[in-house]
Amino acid sequence: MLGKLFKPRWQHSSADQRLRAIGELSLDDPQTAQILTTLARGDSDASVRAGAAGRLHDFKLLDQLVRQDPDNLVRDAAALQINRLLAGLAEQCPGLDNRLRLVRLTDNQAALAFVARSSPDNTCRIAAIERLQDETLLLDIALHGDDAALRIAAAAQLRSDDALRRLVREGRDKRALQQARERLKQSHQAEQDAARRQAQRDAVLAEITQHARRLPDALYGPRLTQLRQQWQDVASDASTDQVSAFNAAEADCQAQLDTLAREQALVAQKQAASAEQQATVAMLSQLHEDLDSSTLEQDIGSLRAVVATQQRRWEEATSTCPAEDALAKRYTALIDIWTPLISATENLLARREEIDALTARLNENADEETRTAARALLETWPANETMPPMLATLADLSRPPSTPPAAVQDKKQPRRTPEQEALDNILGALQRELRQRNLRHANRLCHKAETLLAEHPDSSRTARLDKLRPQLDELRDWHAFAAEPKKPALCERMEALAETAMDAEEKASAIQALHDEWRALMSSDQEADQALWDRFKAASDKAYEPCQAHFREQDAERSANLARRTALCEQLSALLAKTDWEHGDLAALFEIRRKAPDEFKHYQPVRFTDARDVGRRFSDLLTDFDRHLTEASERHATALEALTTEVEALCESEDLRAATQQAKNLQQQWKQAGWVHPQQYRTLHKRFRKACDALFGRQQEARKADQVAEKAQRDSTREQLSAFAALLAEGAPDTDTLRSMLREIERLAPPRRDTALHKQQQELVQQARKLLSDLPRRNRCRALLAQIEQAPAAETACDHQRELAVALEVSADIPSPETARTERMRWQLEKLPQAMKQQVSPDRFEECATLLESAASLLGSGLAPEIRDRLRSALEAAAR
Repeated sequence: MLGKLFKPRWQHSSADQRLRAIGELSLDDPQTAQILTTLARGDSDASVRAGAAGRLHDFKLLDQLVRQDPDNLVRDAAALQINRLLAGLAEQCPGLDNRLRLVRLTDNQAALAFVARSSPDNTCRIAAIERLQDETLLLDIALHGDDAALRIAAAAQLRSDDALRRLVREGRDKRALQQARERLKQSHQAEQDAARRQAQRDAVLAEITQHARRLPDALYGPRLTQLRQQWQDVASDASTDQVSAFNAAEADCQAQLDTLAREQALVAQKQAASAEQQATVAMLSQLHEDLDSSTLEQDIGSLRAVVATQQRRWEEATSTCPAEDALAKRYTALIDIWTPLISATENLLARREEIDALTARLNENADEETRTAARALLETWPANETMPPMLATLADLSRPPSTPPAAVQDKKQPRRTPEQEALDNILGALQRELRQRNLRHANRLCHKAETLLAEHPDSSRTARLDKLRPQLDELRDWHAFAAEPKKPALCERMEALAETAMDAEEKASAIQALHDEWRALMSSDQEADQALWDRFKAASDKAYEPCQAHFREQDAERSANLARRTALCEQLSALLAKTDWEHGDLAALFEIRRKAPDEFKHYQPVRFTDARDVGRRFSDLLTDFDRHLTEASERHATALEALTTEVEALCESEDLRAATQQAKNLQQQWKQAGWVHPQQYRTLHKRFRKACDALFGRQQEARKADQVAEKAQRDSTREQLSAFAALLAEGAPDTDTLRSMLREIERLAPPRRDTALHKQQQELVQQARKLLSDLPRRNRCRALLAQIEQAPAAETACDHQRELAVALEVSADIPSPETARTERMRWQLEKLPQAMKQQVSPDRFEECATLLESAASLLGSGLAPEIRDRLRSALEAAAR
């Protein structure tokens, strides 16, 4: 009773007393949270505020203390309490799901480190590690974590190479070490790849920069396309300066290509125009050569149209490119032939009746006047042109009469000799080549014909050759006019090339191109050509001198590559000789066999003629490799086939546990079975894996069924526990019902691994037992409250009623009204000697119940309304 004379201990003037009172507060009391909040926010002593913060479970209030309290002790205590709540170590900490959510939302590295190190829940520790970013903390956990899962998770979060290297040096978990080594290997590979791409970028930039300074040729465009593709392959991590440099060089190259394309288009246009002009002249000339008397008279309309078409063709070609003087003169001469010829033919056709009349008169009476008229008509026909039949007949009749020629007896043509037949063929071919304006072949055929005629003289065939000579001389003149001026230009270009500094390969290509142009020009004057050829050859030799050193280096490189290929063959031969094909590392040998052709091809260029023998030897060695590998693969494939058949049979087994264990043993045997060719191995492994997947799939389905059953059991248990908790919260109606509920709760069997349900079950059991033990007290309290409520009403309170109310308020440790303060003090002083004699503080409810039961007669006499309320409040407070 002495303690009731003072304020609660948490309001004591001594900070030590308040601090001890904080430790004695029960968190189950609803007022405790408010008391702790009041002390944490407003107590004058920092240690008291820190003690109160250490028992709070309000994250928002704790965060305010961390940020706003002026004392480091309070801030540290609040931060520690936050860490303990997140880790699940504090009283009334949040549930696992809420803690996981909070851990995944916070960025507080210190809190995350505390949870990772101290939380009893493995899930929380892993979640905290996944949010940690401090490499030092992660490394420390990876090195000194309490369990393997924690160390492996921390190792997986490490990013820096230094931390990974230290983990490899000092770590003690094999999986974490393996993971760190793999990460280091990947990092090293990434650095190597970046360095390789950088080197390739530098090489591409250097090459495209040099390419932009080269003179364009036939390979300029394809090489630019190749450089663009190479740049695309390595441009992913290029710097801005590198991209700008490449784009600038690419633009220069493209500008050169565009210029070259325009020049080539112009040259092609001129060449096409020149070809059209030459074709026009050739067409008109060929048409004139093929013209006979019947064609001229019968097809004059077609001839007129053809000539007009060729004239338009010439004009269109000339508008694009002016014709050379000689060709223009030839065209003008042909037009001067065709124009009067067509005009004269049309005139004759218009005067056909007149010609027929003259012909009839000359047939009847060939007088001089008629002949004169006929000769006047014949003079209108162009000279040296074949006359049409009607004009030829008129010309024969208009001649003066002469002695008819003697009859010539037909003679049988003699048989030709082989030489004559060869000459006829050569002369026929010569005539065709002259028609096609092919000087090179015509010259060769003419020389052949002259040689044969010198060996086998033949006057008729000599005369035939002499008739063709004017055409050959004309063609030579044409060629001399068109081609000969180009040869000095070629000499000048070759001399300029000799003075130009260029890449050796490019200069050699340019020299070859000029030689090709020279060969395309057929000689028409051997003596003049010889002087030009000597000049051209001298310039060519001078231009080629810088290339010789380059090609000597190429020869040395080819020799070195040939030696490397030979050495590779020697290595393969020695490997074949010493390999144990029964127990050797066949996978490594197969890899050697796979990479050998690439390495062999890598050693290039080589001279083709020198590489034939070593190439055949390399092929034979690869054949030997293939034979040995095939034999070993077949042997091992038989064992793998047997294992596959066995595991396929296990799929039908009823004993799933034994079958899966046997399958695991077969998997180990599979790993030790030996090397099989990858193509054959993939087929067998696909079957083996399919059978294993089916078997383990059955096992997985069985596990899923167990999990479904466990989930159903968990849900049912959770539902029953929730129902029991609701009933307990409402309060059991009687002892039997409460005992029945307790037995039902104890009979529940939550899943073994669900600790949360087990904990909830134990809490409900304890709650039910507590309710069962408190039930008599509750019943007594209800009876007393009912007695208070049923007491008759009185208008005023007597002294005994007021004394009873004060006694109950003091016993229940609740304040009395202001009007009863004097009565309360008097009553406490009266009871002070008795309270000092008591060794143990009495139970508040028991004391209140005893007072009420002893005052039953007073209650029966009636209660004033204010006394009734005070008695009810005091009894309820004592019952709590």
